[in-house]
Amino acid sequence: MWSVLCLTAASTRAHNGGFFPPTTGWVPVLGNWSLPVLSPENGTWEHTAVQEPQVMYIPELQLMRMWYRGAGWGFAAGVGVADSSDGGRTWQKYRGNPIWGGEGRPATERAGQPWVYRERPTTYWLYTTYSNAHSATASASMQIATSSDGLNWTNVAVGRVPLPRGSVVNGTMFGNRAVWKEAEGTWHMLQECGTSDGVWEVFLYAGTSATSWVVANEGLPLRSLQRHAGSMFGGCHIATVDGVYTPRDSAGLYNIWYHAGANGNLPTDIYHANSPDLITWTVTPSTPVVSHRGTGAGFAYDQVADPSPVVVGDMAYLAYDGDDNRKGVATHAAIGMAVAKATPAGSSTSAFGQGGPARTMTPPSCTTALNCSLFGE
Repeated sequence: MWSVLCLTAASTRAHNGGFFPPTTGWVPVLGNWSLPVLSPENGTWEHTAVQEPQVMYIPELQLMRMWYRGAGWGFAAGVGVADSSDGGRTWQKYRGNPIWGGEGRPATERAGQPWVYRERPTTYWLYTTYSNAHSATASASMQIATSSDGLNWTNVAVGRVPLPRGSVVNGTMFGNRAVWKEAEGTWHMLQECGTSDGVWEVFLYAGTSATSWVVANEGLPLRSLQRHAGSMFGGCHIATVDGVYTPRDSAGLYNIWYHAGANGNLPTDIYHANSPDLITWTVTPSTPVVSHRGTGAGFAYDQVADPSPVVVGDMAYLAYDGDDNRKGVATHAAIGMAVAKATPAGSSTSAFGQGGPARTMTPPSCTTALNCSLFGE
């Protein structure tokens, strides 16, 4: 178990000193980039894929919890949960999986591209995409559900989020998203959409509540995130720090981790970017944070995607999915985990430059013996 500062008031904050995920220095938590930490169990509801992880530290449980999507690739998607208490090296899947969607579940449980926002310890929101491949409007509606524990969910809204209709491009289907509520009560969503351009792109949404949304930025895609002309960008995530969603750094800039394509929709690599206004983004560094392997078979062959950055004490973790999109493979997607030393506020090597004074943290250096050994301590 980690010795951590217990933060039971979740919601969102701007970074106020302490630690933040770095942009460089990541190493695989298992010591090898070809090894996932969570794989699908073929023959179960997961079939050939687990993907789209979202990980955060749960202070009252003193563990990291992952929500992830299982199945797809011709099978009904479901949402699963897994927990880790050893720094992301091993994960225990929840025996009640899938907690939402999956084969044989009601059509109202739509489980593609899950995002969980923990507004407070007893209020969770789940945003998913309707992904029934047999419907002509399958990917054109979003599901919103709520829960008091992150495990048992009740549907509250379907199809109330509009697709972008802009002067440059139109959205045709929903993909991955990041949703959060600012401390002053404003809701934001960075929503990936399939577009009339034939690639996935990210759009900004504004919300007046967890369930009421409009397209912002005049429906224009956030193309400063695009890495190669005519190629996709999506899968945005914001960081959580000691169990709190922390979209902004100590300099007040928004930070995201996301994936972007090099030639259309595939292959993809993971990048980091920051912005003062959620509209104009600077990709820093300009090169990938984590790259697809591009060789061999299986994990991360042609895609690393959907990065989920987490800070616990002075250690940072990055969950992501590694995909092999070729037909007929035994495993289409599994989940990897990287680890790095978290960056203190004000560090010259930080993602956000000079910040406020570092706050005193309860966790000791390196947190776990495993992660200390990765960094030679």
